[in-house]
Amino acid sequence: MQRKWSRGTFLKVGGGVSVAALLGGCGGFGVGQSTGGLGGGVTIWEISTGIEKASLLEELARFNEEHPGVDAKMQFFENDPYKQKLRVAMGAGNPPDVFYSWGGGNLESYVDAGKVYDLSEALENDPDWGEEFLPNVMEGVTFDGKAYGVPVTDVQPNCVFYNRAIFEEYGLSPPETFDGLKDVISALKGEGVIPIALGGQSKWTYMIWMQQLVLRVGGAAPFDRVIRGETNAWSDPAFVEAGTMLQDLVRMGAFEEGFAGVSFDTGQASALLNTGTAAMHHIGVYDYENHLTANPDFVENKLGWFRFPAVGGEDPVDASGNLANFYSVSRASKNKEEAITFLKEGTLSVETRIKNGAVPPVKGIEPRLEEAENSSWLSFVYDLVKGAPNYQLSWDQALSPVLAERLLVNLEQMVLLASAPKDFSAAMNEAMREA
Repeated sequence: MQRKWSRGTFLKVGGGVSVAALLGGCGGFGVGQSTGGLGGGVTIWEISTGIEKASLLEELARFNEEHPGVDAKMQFFENDPYKQKLRVAMGAGNPPDVFYSWGGGNLESYVDAGKVYDLSEALENDPDWGEEFLPNVMEGVTFDGKAYGVPVTDVQPNCVFYNRAIFEEYGLSPPETFDGLKDVISALKGEGVIPIALGGQSKWTYMIWMQQLVLRVGGAAPFDRVIRGETNAWSDPAFVEAGTMLQDLVRMGAFEEGFAGVSFDTGQASALLNTGTAAMHHIGVYDYENHLTANPDFVENKLGWFRFPAVGGEDPVDASGNLANFYSVSRASKNKEEAITFLKEGTLSVETRIKNGAVPPVKGIEPRLEEAENSSWLSFVYDLVKGAPNYQLSWDQALSPVLAERLLVNLEQMVLLASAPKDFSAAMNEAMREA
């Protein structure tokens, strides 16, 4: 599934301007030839590629054959141009009927601007559909108790990949605690092996570490206070402690030399693991497909995985990452009933998604995962999410675009040891006041 590897594009909606502000000023802009959903059939805007795009088109043909009165049309865009096109179309009052989103702060900006249709009643009126999704994934599209989207892709939590051959050679086991992780790092350094790959050029890779450490140190509550906009929320001790732990890893040489210039988006960080140069890589589960494409022999014979270790005595079950991707319905659509029919009956089936190597955020699919190819991997991913009391959306998606940009800049400064954890917290508190 080629779509997965470019997680780095799952970031800000654009520049340093909020979606709401852009929408408020877009009324006079045109979008060229009309491609929106204001009559003339249901239009769906998508960004999927590869296997998933092919599957979507097959499903669309089946749907149109079974629902000749709907006339659904799917248009595909590249990721970043899509964000700009959607923003302009929303502002011009000419959006598609159904649009692809990442949930979180970006979608909430459109909701706050009155551009997204509330699906709560439709979900409640059809319990078989409305209650099939994992609740902790639906939180990404639920605002003020109302649902503004449904998941249509796989879950993408973060985990730690490791090279089983390297671990076996040096008598190591996947660590269960953070102190154990540091012991493994020290042992690998002693053998001249890079302990952990880190694609720092992509910046959001720093956030993956910081977010998971905060979850282990303080649970979900510290960032929940950030989302609620509480004054000085970033000064919670969990942020400072997590930042200190991350800097400790940098100082002890846990990552490759020059990690700030190594890209995840171009496959450099992943290659460090699948070529045997590095022993571990903490990243989203979407990287599995990268390894499968680049080095299938490595996946079959050497690739292992484990959940992020515990800090202290807590049970390490809270997860973070991309909850899923979602379809939402534009409030301006004149085809809302048909659009909802498409959401129910025109998206990829659970069976198709599992066949494509994805783990859909749907309840009770354990038996089907156990029968699938790569069942141990798929079941591991599902358990990461299903068993998580808190499955926290990636910070850069949960925050507004402006704050997400400031987050990545300030995190980079801290990880590169140019600022202290307390300075990071102060800078983020200031960013919140200015936003």
